[in-house]
Amino acid sequence: MKIKQTEEERKAKRKAYLVAWRAAHPEKCKQYDTTRNIENPDRKKDGLIRLSKWNKEHPGRARAARAAWYAANKDRAKVSAAARYAANPKKMGASAATWQKANPEKARAASSAWQKANPEAFRRYNHNRRANKKINGGKLSPGLVPRLIKFQKNKCVYCGKFFSKSGYHMDHIIPLSLGGKNEDKNIQLTCPGCNKEKGGKDPVVFAQSKGLLL
Repeated sequence: MKIKQTEEERKAKRKAYLVAWRAAHPEKCKQYDTTRNIENPDRKKDGLIRLSKWNKEHPGRARAARAAWYAANKDRAKVSAAARYAANPKKMGASAATWQKANPEKARAASSAWQKANPEAFRRYNHNRRANKKINGGKLSPGLVPRLIKFQKNKCVYCGKFFSKSGYHMDHIIPLSLGGKNEDKNIQLTCPGCNKEKGGKDPVVFAQSKGLLL
């Protein structure tokens, strides 16, 4: 004898089927949702309102869902974030600043993790920022450090120490304080000691003090 399903059981079964089907056909779902949102803008607006309400009512589940989505769609998330920032730089900047003030420890941890994971990009960022402050102009290109390490044979241009032992600093050949530009051709790699010793000195004068030029 066939047992008759209740209305709740039928709804649960239908929901499970739809979830499984969407998971198996992501491209079809994406195309369908995009077309439906274009044809029914009010429907999209209502859906966003309902989603916002659900997020407020279930903060824990909402965070978990966002984390899972980002973990599974990192490249897509980066493209989406870049597009939002390009379209609303002031709004996104203000939003980020507000979040950082409200979550200082998380902001510091995220910044520290990014710096460790992207050392070259962080050095480029610092150099570009300093150049902007000095209004010297110029911008460093990605991949500059590996090219310089290869060109300099992994050694400091002044003392010849290997970077594998001493580490390295990005140095403006003509210091920003003397009008040097923040561009690739004005960058060299030095060991930390030589970079600190050189500081804002003229490169010729400093080289002479090291006995490298007559």
